[in-house]
Amino acid sequence: MSSETRVLIVDDEPDFCTIIQGYLKQEAVGIRTALCGKDALRILQEEPVFDVVFLDLNLPDMSGFKVMNWLSEETPDTLVVIMTGYASLESATEALRQGAHDYLTKPFAREELLKALQNAMTHKQVKEAHRLAQNALRDSETGFRHLVENILSGILIIRGNAILYQNPVQRDLFGPVSQVLVNGDYRAIDPDDIEKMKDIARRFLKKEIAVAETDFRFYVSKPTDGSRESRWVLSRATRISYQGNPAVLINTMDITRLKELERLIIIKNKMHSLGRVAAGVAHEIRNPLTGINSYLFSLGALTDAGMASQADAERAREMIRQMQTASDKIESVIHRVMDFARPGVPLMALTNVNLALQDAIKLSEVTLRKSGIELITDFASQISACYADRQLIEQVMMNLINNAVHALECAAPPLRLRIASHQRDGKVILQVEDSGPGIPEGYREKIFDPFFTTKDDGAGIGLNIVQRIVADHHGNITVSKGQLGGALFTIELPVDRRSPARC
Repeated sequence: MSSETRVLIVDDEPDFCTIIQGYLKQEAVGIRTALCGKDALRILQEEPVFDVVFLDLNLPDMSGFKVMNWLSEETPDTLVVIMTGYASLESATEALRQGAHDYLTKPFAREELLKALQNAMTHKQVKEAHRLAQNALRDSETGFRHLVENILSGILIIRGNAILYQNPVQRDLFGPVSQVLVNGDYRAIDPDDIEKMKDIARRFLKKEIAVAETDFRFYVSKPTDGSRESRWVLSRATRISYQGNPAVLINTMDITRLKELERLIIIKNKMHSLGRVAAGVAHEIRNPLTGINSYLFSLGALTDAGMASQADAERAREMIRQMQTASDKIESVIHRVMDFARPGVPLMALTNVNLALQDAIKLSEVTLRKSGIELITDFASQISACYADRQLIEQVMMNLINNAVHALECAAPPLRLRIASHQRDGKVILQVEDSGPGIPEGYREKIFDPFFTTKDDGAGIGLNIVQRIVADHHGNITVSKGQLGGALFTIELPVDRRSPARC
């Protein structure tokens, strides 16, 4: 770690700040402390050069989230590590959604603090390497004619609405992008990126900026089935002289893989932090729950012993049953939290996945019937047994069925749900399809991210767990538009893989 790392500690406990300073004195320089949000903002305005801010959420004069918002707008390169003694899934989820890099629960050991600082600085180094790579791309235009025909990025030269030149990569890989950049045809662009594209194009045409550079997503059609897939592209436009006349040179590069790697790094950090918090919360809930269950048992024993009238005893028994039901629900929540924090390794065995599908359907029959949903099944009669954890596959199918039921709540009749299985190219294929409104293209690459949800009461972890289970089976899950008009989830499981991939 660099000895020039600068840290700001924001906490309303002076003694705690002193302890943190002592922990970090050999790892950073210029360590500053603030005892309230107002002092923190003043220091940040005076010295906007901090690498990491260790921030308490509960400050005496304002919420820590307000400080986070200021950092996000003014110094986005500064990373935030939350420190709180009031850990909860809600606060952890909100902090990570608003851009916190890590989340520490008080009290924590010196090693945890140093690890959080090291992770933050490693993340900054990765971002800096990415920035340097982009700068190298901007400086690599010498010898243009010699390189453009074989370069891996797209080259496009335009004048007005005319294409003067495009290299093979631009023509074959970025064809739809050319129409955007030349004619302003934005139909191939992800809706979330259209306004950004229009704004930078306007500024470039008005010569408010000399170079127009941005990244955006666009869609291309798959030659196999005609469906569209999303790709990320980095585009840079500069003014040049081409054959003695002014023109615009546009350089485009496919950065889909880079964006995916960045997304995975962010997800990994979020999952690590939230998993640690979830495990702690579950542990704290389980202790008093054990006591509640003991009191319930004792109360039931006293009631059975005849120490109350028959009417009072029956009423007490009913109250005990209701309390026990609530207690069981809490225990179920704890198990779900623990599964999310520390997912188990699949117990792989030769399995007929049709049986797992049938079990999931049996558990969902009542819900489907009450919701008026027609169930369509299409199971292959001849399907190879594959190595899988039957209970986990059932869990995956239950999650997808529940999501489909939720999607059909606001759909017009007839309400249909189709569950199918078949085999192709050495893989077992499982499908769940509904007649709901479907998933917009702009959301399809996000729905498996942790904490992403379109539900008002959703936590955004269900589909992430589904994806994790499928990955542990060496499989793959995708989402597209189905023939029923709604979402189609497709799971591919290899027939011949025996062991899970988890390290």
